Amino acid sequence: MKSIALKVKIKHFLKTADEKVLNIVGDGYENYNQNKNVAFYSDLKPRCKQEHNIAIGSDRVKAINLFLLKSLKKNKEMFKVV
Repeated sequence: MKSIALKVKIKHFLKTADEKVLNIVGDGYENYNQNKNVAFYSDLKPRCKQEHNIAIGSDRVKAINLFLLKSLKKNKEMFKVV
């Protein structure tokens, strides 16, 4: 769903929701924005949301670099002068 349509739907929902539903949504939003533990390291230490996002980003960079390195090696072999 596009973000504009979703915003309209949420605004309508908030106008018609009862207090219990509003409390649930509010708590969910607060928890989403807090820097709580969302994952664990391999040694079972908790990892907060910010640390987790950094780790995912560095893993993606490593994967991209590995892919590029393999591609360069493959292309180098293809254009090797005999």
